[in-house]
Amino acid sequence: MSKQGLRKIYIERLIELAATDDRIVSLDTDSREATMADKFAAAYPDRAFTFGIAEQDMVSAAGGMATMGLVPFVNS
Repeated sequence: MSKQGLRKIYIERLIELAATDDRIVSLDTDSREATMADKFAAAYPDRAFTFGIAEQDMVSAAGGMATMGLVPFVNS
């Protein structure tokens, strides 16, 4: 299976899970299209966060979100 196939399966499943759990959020860097996180953002714009080229900040934010009860998925 190609990497593109794995990314597609991952994001499709994440979108399915998010439909049943509103705690799920998606965090990504400026590579939203490459990770296919743009599809999650289209489905759930209020639950998608982009951090530009600050991966370390993205991971720190994910930790903070998790302590507040959210279920963050970090994409990079």
